[in-house]
Amino acid sequence: MRSSALAAVAAGLVLAACSPTMRAGLQTLQGAWPQASSVRDAPLDHRLVYLLVTHQGREALMVWSGDEPGPLGPTRVWVGADGVVLRTHQGRMVGVSEPTRSWRVVAQAPVPGLPQGEQQTVDLQPGYRLGLQQTVVRMPLPTPLSEPSTLAFHGPVTGLQWEEENVMSVSARSSLQVGLLARNAQGQVVYGERCLTPEWCLSWQPWPLDRPGQR
Repeated sequence: MRSSALAAVAAGLVLAACSPTMRAGLQTLQGAWPQASSVRDAPLDHRLVYLLVTHQGREALMVWSGDEPGPLGPTRVWVGADGVVLRTHQGRMVGVSEPTRSWRVVAQAPVPGLPQGEQQTVDLQPGYRLGLQQTVVRMPLPTPLSEPSTLAFHGPVTGLQWEEENVMSVSARSSLQVGLLARNAQGQVVYGERCLTPEWCLSWQPWPLDRPGQR
């Protein structure tokens, strides 16, 4: 089972055009995938860096395999035992590739007159929906979240600063919340979630809890 998992990871990395750093990281993945029934209780290899990812209530651990250049700057690449590849930039998810679908931010630029807004260009598969334009506005939440039961976040919420991500409509008269982000007192991202489509929502956080987040 482990060999088939590593084969799936390798296939995912090839499809993602892996860099030499990523290929070197792949060599460390043997034995990295916990087999315990509870993902969060699984023993970890402390030489590796993990990300806990949740999708539709199902949890999985992904392993950092290296950084690569990206349109937004250096991008951290995470691989899963099921062949999924996830990319983050400064703690935010900027890409995910699954066997049957993918989403990736390929460009990003400031929006004139909207300091907290960014114009994102996104490629989405299936359907060859390439170069999709969307305006994302990030706003701090005035009141810190106090009900972690509504989130996939595992850990104390005290002292965290939260912000939400909204996609503006074409008319800019309304918006749809698509994401959430939490930072600790050091400004590190310790939790994030993003809905790529109405049916495709992911959350992620550094794992274990005592591992520093990303700036």
